[in-house]
Amino acid sequence: GPRAMPPEAPPPDAGASRPPPGADAASTPSADAASTPSADAGPIADAGAAGPDDGGARRDKPSAPEAGVDAVTGDAGSDAAAIDAAVDGARDAVRDVVADAAVDAVIDTAVDVAVDADLDAGGADSGAVDGTSARPPGAGEVVVTEALVNPAGTDTGREWIEIASRSSAPLDLSGLHLADANAVDVAAPAGVIAPGARLVLGQSADASKNGGAPIAIAYGTRLGLNNDGEQLSLCIGACAGGLVIDHVGWDALAAAYDGHAMVFDRDSGATCPATRPFGTGGDFGTPGAADDACPAPDAGF
Repeated sequence: GPRAMPPEAPPPDAGASRPPPGADAASTPSADAASTPSADAGPIADAGAAGPDDGGARRDKPSAPEAGVDAVTGDAGSDAAAIDAAVDGARDAVRDVVADAAVDAVIDTAVDVAVDADLDAGGADSGAVDGTSARPPGAGEVVVTEALVNPAGTDTGREWIEIASRSSAPLDLSGLHLADANAVDVAAPAGVIAPGARLVLGQSADASKNGGAPIAIAYGTRLGLNNDGEQLSLCIGACAGGLVIDHVGWDALAAAYDGHAMVFDRDSGATCPATRPFGTGGDFGTPGAADDACPAPDAGF
């Protein structure tokens, strides 16, 4: 007949064996933390450790991009090159500005030094300018406007003659000569005179010897102005054969001219003694500056 099959074994329990019904908890060992390891008894799993369903791979949280750095880095090289180029261009522009300023400063300093040297030599602006476009004066374009004929005290080295340009153009006075009534002729090369400027010609440019007059051109003591009457000529070239551009004269001077320059009013033709003091010699006049008006003109020139 049919063979009896053995009874099937019950499936194994994944956990601990179950106590029979009615068994006392005290007589049956329990799954106590002291006897049976608990799932929480061990260390807390690291957040980075792989879980049972993770396949063993560790997931890392991506880092945030650093501040100021573009997350897209494909154009970083070209951007840096553009910045470098801009910085280089700015540096070049600054260098150009600084270089121009330095050149201007050097030129200004050189001009100031030249002007100071001129003032130190003569005590006033000489009125000279660049002669590249200057021409020699014609008759009446440069005239005598003032002269210290009879200085206070000794005359030698202290006489002077002021001339002025009446032209609107620069004039070349490099060939200027002076001559008196006795045909004593001296050269007084005065360079170029600016339009409307005044120049003082004198026997000495040394302010300690000329009474403090601002002499631009010294012609020496061979030419002396006569207190008892004189004729004075301005010429281009020697006056004996050159162009006479101005001529003035006077008779014997009155006592009002002792130590007072003679002012030649070129508009009225009158003369008068200067009334404004100047220098260190006790004299009166306005050498190198505009002349005072003649309140009481005399015979004239």
